[in-house]
Amino acid sequence: FTLTVEYSEDMDTSVTPVITFGDSQNTIALTGECWNIDNKIFVATYSVADGDEELSNIDVTVEKGKDKAGNIQDASVSENIFSIDNQNPSVTLTSTAAATVNSTFNVTAEFSELVNDFDINDITLTNATPSNFVENFTSYSFDVTPSFSGSVTVDINQDVATDSATNNNIAATQLTREADLTLPTVTNITASTSTISDSTTTFTLTVEYGEEMDVLVNPDITFPTENPNNTISFDNGSWNNDSKTYVATYSVADANEELADINVKVENAKDKVGNIQTAFTSNDVFSIDNQNPTVTLNSTAPETVNGKFAVTATFTEAVTNFDSSDISLNNATISNFSGSGNNYSFDVTPSSSGSVTVDINQDVAQDSATNNNIAATQLTREADLTLPTVTNI
Repeated sequence: FTLTVEYSEDMDTSVTPVITFGDSQNTIALTGECWNIDNKIFVATYSVADGDEELSNIDVTVEKGKDKAGNIQDASVSENIFSIDNQNPSVTLTSTAAATVNSTFNVTAEFSELVNDFDINDITLTNATPSNFVENFTSYSFDVTPSFSGSVTVDINQDVATDSATNNNIAATQLTREADLTLPTVTNITASTSTISDSTTTFTLTVEYGEEMDVLVNPDITFPTENPNNTISFDNGSWNNDSKTYVATYSVADANEELADINVKVENAKDKVGNIQTAFTSNDVFSIDNQNPTVTLNSTAPETVNGKFAVTATFTEAVTNFDSSDISLNNATISNFSGSGNNYSFDVTPSSSGSVTVDINQDVAQDSATNNNIAATQLTREADLTLPTVTNI
């Protein structure tokens, strides 16, 4: 870089004029100076360094030159002689997206000044593709779509754009996000009891996920093959502190029904980044048996008996805890009790003439689900134990 100073008359070339600048700067340094042969032109030569600065319209002051007669020049100030712009434009990458993303997110590249020749091809991405590139003065925005789960990086390298002074840009600090494109999955569904019976008062289904979930979104739980809604009705659901376990609580009604091997379907929960779970069905999670066993009393004896007669008690399903003490008799005694499961038999011996009744009350026997029996319809016979007598011969 040179500055050329022209005088109106011959100057004393043994005296070097002093050149100063209106602004301090770090770019040029004086390396040489000389007078032309005509003794009127002085040339100062400067080396140029990359001072990474921008100074506009620098004033130049020249003084202390002498003419041939020894007169010292008046200080001369020339305004706006030159400018310096070797400041490289910087660029900053920002995004409002969370640290972990599950879909396309927007990025802004903000340059410190207007640049040329910057387009979508100057963006370097790892594990992603760019789209929707938009320019707005010094700001550029674009969308980044992750390709798969894992780290996503966004870079703008150095020297891909230039300012009006042809200075190349400085590389941006890398922007990173973690992509989570994996849908959450249910790992297990468990029921608080394998079989809901008369003795069940509350019932829970526990759903376990393989990762932390959004606890503001509850999963939908349905029963795709059986309809247990006569027995259970949803009360509330809550997430455990680990954010991986959801517990649904149901109230239980006695619907007197029997449903085996009920399947459970869980769907529509979301993980922390908004991925919706894969629908999951678990088969044969629980059964319902709150159907009370019934019992029927039968006898082949005629309506009027004069001695011991046999009775059978037939339950609709196998029961336990049923014995002779559970049979209520009026005007009779019991003997020869036998049986198991569904079928029992015993003998009834009237005590005196008159009505004989046989009863099996409710709640004296239980099925495998602990449901108590329903009372039997009473069996009756008339006993005639009076011997006949001759009234006349």
